[in-house]
Amino acid sequence: MVSWNLESINQSFSDGALGEQSWGTALDGLSESIGAVGAVIVPLRGGIPSMPCATRFAEAIEGYHKGGWDKNDVRFRALPALHRKGYGTDLDILSEDEIGRSPYYQEWLRPNGLKWFAGIHIKGFEEEWVLSLQRTEQQGPFTEREGELLVKMSRNFASTAVLANAIGFARADAALEGFTLSGKAIVMLNRMGEVVRTNPAAECLFDHDLCVRNNRLTSSSRTSATKLDQAIRDACNPLQQSFNKPVLLERHSGRPLVAFVSPAKGVIAKDIIAPCQAYVVLVDPYKREAVSARLLREIFGLTPTEAVIAVRLSRGDSLRDISIATGISYETARTHLRAIFAKVGVSDQSDLVAVFLQLNIGF
Repeated sequence: MVSWNLESINQSFSDGALGEQSWGTALDGLSESIGAVGAVIVPLRGGIPSMPCATRFAEAIEGYHKGGWDKNDVRFRALPALHRKGYGTDLDILSEDEIGRSPYYQEWLRPNGLKWFAGIHIKGFEEEWVLSLQRTEQQGPFTEREGELLVKMSRNFASTAVLANAIGFARADAALEGFTLSGKAIVMLNRMGEVVRTNPAAECLFDHDLCVRNNRLTSSSRTSATKLDQAIRDACNPLQQSFNKPVLLERHSGRPLVAFVSPAKGVIAKDIIAPCQAYVVLVDPYKREAVSARLLREIFGLTPTEAVIAVRLSRGDSLRDISIATGISYETARTHLRAIFAKVGVSDQSDLVAVFLQLNIGF
């Protein structure tokens, strides 16, 4: 009689999905609990050079990619069975005789001491993933009773995946708010380079020369579009060590923009499962950016009037012009300026503008 500690299994998955442990450690514990020697989380859309896997399975996965088996994985043929009954195994796609003749089994699995697998859906993340569980020949294939438990596991994992996905988007939204606060135009992308978030500043720059089409950020300039696509692919590749230079986006309707493409590692994207994997900062290099009044109030505690004066100073306006535009006397404007100097910690206007410039660069 098969007996698995589903509570312990669920905890292992939760630890990985919510970042309490590395996926490697979490999948080690999960594998051991069900009598397997390893586990890997496989995307159903688009290949990637890095997949979350049990630590003991890492070397085999490296060979999986280097040997090109990721492009010739016969186990993807088990997906119809997985959709139909909730899990799929080798015996859903091949007989034992066919397994004995299959290059996939004999040239990759067998040298790694592997033979049998079972796969279950992980629903609840932004995209579809499959948890693939690995066994040796001696451990034998997964039984029908074990399949029933795998289906229960899959259902239990769903709620954790939904929570992890929500947390991932919350991280992305918090970062987006930070960029928005500083007036930066941001486009956030998933693992496939598809747009998952934009902010109002970015949307103001969209036109027929630069827009989101079929969930992808694209330029009407063929040269710009090619360079932008390559930069996005590099930023979304977890193994890419270097990234393209900023991309110049030519526009027929006006002067060009610059796109800074970066991976969203760290706080925004803790692992490859996170819904946001990269972001694009869109900059108009010909526009003098004024620091956000809201940002100045938040950071330095400026009053609304002081913040308005500070923003206008950052744009290059003179104090006398500011006093006229705001309807306050020049002497009152000077009093506000001294208060701004004290709160920001500078002694003259040039240092003040330099601080504001650094704030914009920092965001």
